Amino acid sequence: MPRPLAALAALLTGAAVVSGCGGGGGPSQVATFTTPDPAHWKVSSHPLGRGAFVPANVSFSPSGLRLVLRVGSLDGGELQGRQGHAGGTSTATMRTAGSPGSISAFFLYLQDIPTDSSDELDFEVPGGTPHRVILTVWRRGSHTPAAQRTVPLAFDPAAAEHEYRFERDGSTVRFVIDGRTAFTSDRAPANALRPVFNVWYPTWQDPTVPPAAGVMRVSRYAFSG
Repeated sequence: MPRPLAALAALLTGAAVVSGCGGGGGPSQVATFTTPDPAHWKVSSHPLGRGAFVPANVSFSPSGLRLVLRVGSLDGGELQGRQGHAGGTSTATMRTAGSPGSISAFFLYLQDIPTDSSDELDFEVPGGTPHRVILTVWRRGSHTPAAQRTVPLAFDPAAAEHEYRFERDGSTVRFVIDGRTAFTSDRAPANALRPVFNVWYPTWQDPTVPPAAGVMRVSRYAFSG
């Protein structure tokens, strides 16, 4: 969803591993998030929703990126890519946090300061049941989606890793989950967007649900043009 102007106060700290793999038609960018890499990724620190993004909730390990929700806390974690891409394919292999009332998200993003809106493409996975994913296209200058669909999932996204992929060609985008197209829109922004991963408690989820422990895990991100 569009991020408020307060998000622009993000503190640029730690990050993740990125390596170039150009040539031969393979991915031109790959991240496995085993160690911080501030040159390519930045950890956020700013309020959002019912809490804030806290750098202490972001960590890196041999199994990849960990974004943590802690018991009794409404704070989450976020990692932003520094490099944007226009057309092409952006793929993440991840496992969501699953905490009721939370959102685990993989999205492509560009903030527009004058209108406090964004060009954005979202995979947003609510915690709890029923298992579903919210697929959204945002265009800068508007605070309502250009296109949106909520798709039921036949699996528990917090129980195991699954692949989430944006396939972009001009103003057309395909949202693909585990190799199957879940949604297609011809209203997507065509400019360069940066990858972002986060887990947090939005105000539009049920505020009566107590914060529970959860971890969003991302083992791989790849972009190919």
